[in-house]
Amino acid sequence: IDDTENNIGLKVSTEAGLNYLDILGCSFDHLAYGWYFAKHGDWGPGGTNVAHVNVANTTFSHNQAKGIYVEKLTDATFTNCVVDDNGRDSGFWNGAFNAGVDINLKGDEPYSHYVFTNCIVTNNAHNAKEGVGFTIKGRGTGSDTGGSGAYALHPATVTDVVIQGGTYTGNERGIRFGEPG
Repeated sequence: IDDTENNIGLKVSTEAGLNYLDILGCSFDHLAYGWYFAKHGDWGPGGTNVAHVNVANTTFSHNQAKGIYVEKLTDATFTNCVVDDNGRDSGFWNGAFNAGVDINLKGDEPYSHYVFTNCIVTNNAHNAKEGVGFTIKGRGTGSDTGGSGAYALHPATVTDVVIQGGTYTGNERGIRFGEPG
């Protein structure tokens, strides 16, 4: 672990998209971010996206900032996944928003169909001002990189979120829908 965002298990850059991905029985542990899917600068409709993702029996644990951080993801299913002890570095540049899972969707997109079944989300983002175990939001407000107003100009929408079973305990906050406040 270091103080940069370069230590990432799976990264999808701003220019890249990904469709039909299965991740079964893997570990994204002891990194800065387990996953990081970037959307910055790709705001308008028809930009790159990550879609049709199936994740099962996989861990996202002991990551410095976040277990999962995605700015573009739609049609995703997570089954029997463990998200534990992420967001441990509150001194990280964005440490106030550390999380286990941060689905922070951006750009003029209608994101939908998220299913989280029997996931264990524990002990994430302790002492982070806005820390949370699991959060999902379609950005339409808030500050954005460079102050361009892109969130408001190109709002994202989120529909069809299902959380079935699982454990969400010991986090700074358990589950949050939308932005803090």
